[in-house]
Amino acid sequence: MKSGILLVAHGKPAYWDEAVTLAKSIRLRSPSSPLAVASDMRVSETQWRADGFDAYVPFDFSGCGGVSFKMQLDRITPFEDATLFLDSDSICYRDISGVFEEFAAADFVTLGKMLPGCHWFEDSSAIRREMGCDSFPFFCGDFYLFRKSALTAAVFDTARDIASRFRSLGIKPLGGVCNDEPAFSLAMTTNRVPVSNGVGDWIIQVAHDNVSRIDLDYTRGQARAVLNGTVVMPRIVHFSAHRTQPLYFRERYRVRHPSRSVWNHVLSQGVGTFESAHFRLRRRLGV
Repeated sequence: MKSGILLVAHGKPAYWDEAVTLAKSIRLRSPSSPLAVASDMRVSETQWRADGFDAYVPFDFSGCGGVSFKMQLDRITPFEDATLFLDSDSICYRDISGVFEEFAAADFVTLGKMLPGCHWFEDSSAIRREMGCDSFPFFCGDFYLFRKSALTAAVFDTARDIASRFRSLGIKPLGGVCNDEPAFSLAMTTNRVPVSNGVGDWIIQVAHDNVSRIDLDYTRGQARAVLNGTVVMPRIVHFSAHRTQPLYFRERYRVRHPSRSVWNHVLSQGVGTFESAHFRLRRRLGV
């Protein structure tokens, strides 16, 4: 396969379930988009194909604590040219098949803005002095688009090098390991890769600091949010910290039962509340 979308589901069955939800939402909105999943779980070909994937990539994630696996995406992807990685706790509300054409001129893409400092670092001014820059790319690591090229290889290699010495650089740990976002941000700075626009258009995070309202209904293809006071209609919604909440489970039900009937709409509300409570209870009990 030349280009396609890559999801990752490793460690816990709940992550596979999230990846399947995203896969099904992509299949309904972008049915022709090639879709692969990388996992360390034992899933039969019959099952992963039924779940909507075109390819299954077995990968050993044992050395990839937290989200550090993202710095291995260039080694994981089965696609020959371009790959779009999406965080699995997301849902696709509109067609995304044009994403590779949208960013055809770029080898490595993150969506965000430039900032002089942020919570990633112990001392942002020290980072700026170390990197010889006035600001650096700031983004959420839920959307990485990359093409196989010398520049992409340099970005990944630099990110892995930064991750190996992140404490000495003053990067705050995430779950005891290096967060992918500051590692890639500094790798982009080193290799002169700009951050791209697209937050609110291609993807939005429910927990984004500047989102004041979000209205979702998968059965109607509706994803509308108010971002920085402006109405946006993102193609993808990343639930992140809200992935355990009724909102996510309600929308997950609608992805898997996309009927527009009034009864289905009402049922999804109840199912969302129940499944959210059940999920959080099981997690609290360690089940």
